Amino acid sequence: MEIAKSDNSEPSSLLVQELKKSEQIYRNLFRNSLNAVILVDIEGYILDCNSKTEKLFKYKSSELIGKNFTNLSLIPQDYLSLIENMFETLIKGGVQEEIEIKISRLDGSFVWLALIGKIFKLGNEIFIHLIALDITGQKKIQDDLKEEEELNQMILDSLPFFMMLISKNRTILSANKIALEGGAIIGDKCWNTFWHCNFIPKEDKDFIDQYGIPPPNNTRCYFCQTEEAFSGQTPKHKDVYIYGKIFDTYWIPFDNDTFIHFAEDVTIRRRAEKKLKLSRKKYRDAFNLVNIYKDLFAHDMNNILQNILSSSYLYSVIQNKPEKLNDFGDLNEIIKNHVNRGVALITRVIQLSKLEETEIKFKSIEIYNILNKSIEIFLSNFQERNVKIDVNGLSKNMKILGNDLLADIFDNILSNALKYNENNFEVKIEINISKVLESNTSYIKFEFKDHGVGVQDERKKMIFENKFNKNIKNSGMGIGLTLVKKIINKFGGRIWVEDRIQGDFTKGSNFIVMLKEAI
Repeated sequence: MEIAKSDNSEPSSLLVQELKKSEQIYRNLFRNSLNAVILVDIEGYILDCNSKTEKLFKYKSSELIGKNFTNLSLIPQDYLSLIENMFETLIKGGVQEEIEIKISRLDGSFVWLALIGKIFKLGNEIFIHLIALDITGQKKIQDDLKEEEELNQMILDSLPFFMMLISKNRTILSANKIALEGGAIIGDKCWNTFWHCNFIPKEDKDFIDQYGIPPPNNTRCYFCQTEEAFSGQTPKHKDVYIYGKIFDTYWIPFDNDTFIHFAEDVTIRRRAEKKLKLSRKKYRDAFNLVNIYKDLFAHDMNNILQNILSSSYLYSVIQNKPEKLNDFGDLNEIIKNHVNRGVALITRVIQLSKLEETEIKFKSIEIYNILNKSIEIFLSNFQERNVKIDVNGLSKNMKILGNDLLADIFDNILSNALKYNENNFEVKIEINISKVLESNTSYIKFEFKDHGVGVQDERKKMIFENKFNKNIKNSGMGIGLTLVKKIINKFGGRIWVEDRIQGDFTKGSNFIVMLKEAI
């Protein structure tokens, strides 16, 4: 019996020893844990806690044991419901993920805890084993990151244009407020949600409509520069014209897989820039035209005064020799014509000198009357010379695009043909007029052929340039042709000189003028 008794008592003794050993191990783990460990009953009362809890909470264990966990002053009211729900879930046998709470420690400082709860039974009693992890540093990093993200988002949302971060396969990863309001959806394709498939190839759109998914090789808007930006890892930029607006658009590689895409509506700015550019051109043209008139005034007024002086001289000759009266025609009419030309020239210069009031306009000008008037005045000015002018191809319905300066072109070219003609017996000038088509533009072509001294090949271009004109002793050819070229350029035309007889400049010149036909 004793043996039996001994046999029966040995397992009991071993069990007690094992229990004590397990308890000791638990105690060692409990006390030496690197984390705060708290043991509470199902009512929430603290039964025990380790030294790490004291350090973390800044309370002594004697100040915590026996207190209800949910009634501790260190736990703000906002987090009590989280703890109560956690206890309730655990007691019911549910699985409770960790919760994050913020506690107020005895020294007044705050600390963030990740609270993990496990349920266990000891006999018939149920206990809750809590582990509290200090995540204050982690929360600070998260809060700083969140604050930075919010700040970045606020900055992005304040931008007056849409901006998106997009993956290489065109998936929108993030977007600012304007982009979101414009239809951007995080996680969707930029060409789909933002541009509504309006700018992808038709065959790709048909594929999407039929199958509900993008083509195997994806798709892109016709103006997209993503591949180009990634291939060179450099930003790409272009103006995109869509929805009746102009967008200043950029594709900027962010890394190997994402890029920043933004566009600003610059419609008003671009139109203003265009208007400013046109305005600058208009006033620059006006200013240049004033300079033309200034030179033209000095040159032509000198010719007019010289002609009036010549007429005055002829008048004195007639006074002494009345029998010569019929040889010189009506000198009073000649002088009157020159005075009228001078008045008209002064009027044009005054009008174009007022830049702020002047707008350079071109209109349809009839050639017939202007050319005939120039010839008539030219012949009357040089009655002492035997001048013969033949005009071929002129019709009354011919018109060019220009203004009143057309007469100055004719006057100067005719005057030039006479001044450089050394034939004292007869001065012949042939004017051929025709219509030509160049680069889908209709022109009226004038050829003024004379029998003068001609122009050497190396001087054919120089005679229209200022630096050449300054070396001309005679004021005729140089300044006159320079002004003619400037006027013709303003008309959108051209002028050049050829030999009247190809290859022999000594046989005279052929001044060719091309002016745009008024349709």
